[in-house]
Amino acid sequence: MSVTGCFPMHFVARPGISGTVVDEATSVPIANASVTLEMQAVQGRMPASTTTTTDATGAFLIAPKRRWGIYVVPMDFMGLVGTAHFRAPGYIEGACEVRTHPAGLAILRLGEVRLEPTS
Repeated sequence: MSVTGCFPMHFVARPGISGTVVDEATSVPIANASVTLEMQAVQGRMPASTTTTTDATGAFLIAPKRRWGIYVVPMDFMGLVGTAHFRAPGYIEGACEVRTHPAGLAILRLGEVRLEPTS
């Protein structure tokens, strides 16, 4: 027996990310580091890029984007995949993969992001 139907749903259009950027060797927070989230194209849309900077404690937050849509049962979700880039003067750029799906977590907590000093 199969069940079909549809209902409104608040989808994640772009996940948010949060965390703290710190020095790899000393664990000291890095203020004013650049954090960029680049998402890959999904369903023919252009990639989205969003940038913020860390505060005095090294903390950052890129808020998620959500949208309302119609969920059709049963339906598979296309995954949301991207890369978070971390840059600060005097440090080697860091990066990590970001993955979720439209019905998944809206904010991905990355924890401590450790950047290696250049010298």
